[in-house]
Amino acid sequence: MKPRNWKSKLAAPLLTLLTGAVIMSGCSTTASEENTGNEHNHNGATTHSIVASTSWTALIARTAGLDNITILAPVDMKHPNEYDFKPSDIEKVNNADMVIYSEYEPFMKKILESAEVPETDRFAVVTENTPEALNAQISNLAEQMGTTDTASKALEEIDSKFEAVLAETAKLDVVAKRVVAQAYMVPVAKAMGYEVVGEFGPAEVTPTQAAELAALKPALVIDNLHFPQGAEIAKLADSKLVEIRNYPETDTQTLTELITQNAEKLGLTLSQ
Repeated sequence: MKPRNWKSKLAAPLLTLLTGAVIMSGCSTTASEENTGNEHNHNGATTHSIVASTSWTALIARTAGLDNITILAPVDMKHPNEYDFKPSDIEKVNNADMVIYSEYEPFMKKILESAEVPETDRFAVVTENTPEALNAQISNLAEQMGTTDTASKALEEIDSKFEAVLAETAKLDVVAKRVVAQAYMVPVAKAMGYEVVGEFGPAEVTPTQAAELAALKPALVIDNLHFPQGAEIAKLADSKLVEIRNYPETDTQTLTELITQNAEKLGLTLSQ
């Protein structure tokens, strides 16, 4: 197992930040591109070997300015939370300088029970693609890892993108803003300026619940592409069903690209 002595180079106040739990851009790497020691990126910051549980937690890490990232769950999985890990994943985690994950991921809970990873080498994020959550958690991660300059620039771009989205939803009338959303998409829908008049999931949607939500006559049914549940509601309400993403579509997609993609699916046109 790789010696875990790299944190001696970080200031003590930064170590304290790691104990807090935080949430969910650059290039990710494959397992074959393991870091063989402390290197430096083009900004002069120390580069460490990072293991991210999914493409979502990797996206947060990349946005915070980190590189040399190995992703455990396949990027093309529709629901990465259901990843069935392999023994080799435990080795990857053990050899990493930092492990970034979300506490709700069952496979990561099992991996960390088997791996020899001290708490100081774990960074738990709360995955939510809203401006407030992204800003808080990306900032904390960047401060911990010494990449605040890169992260600050990325966060400015994210804030600007959300402002552009809100400018478009502001043009909609009250009726067009009324939506029903899958539970995990409620925060994102609100962050994009929609009025969420009802929600469904993650429990199975019953016929009665579907009928009640359809009776609200939403302009849109905003569903979770990774865990879709809203088709029957949209059918009963004669409303448009839109599936949007939490996880990036590829391992190179940035957060601003993901926000733009979701906005366009909702029918919004963003200026370049």
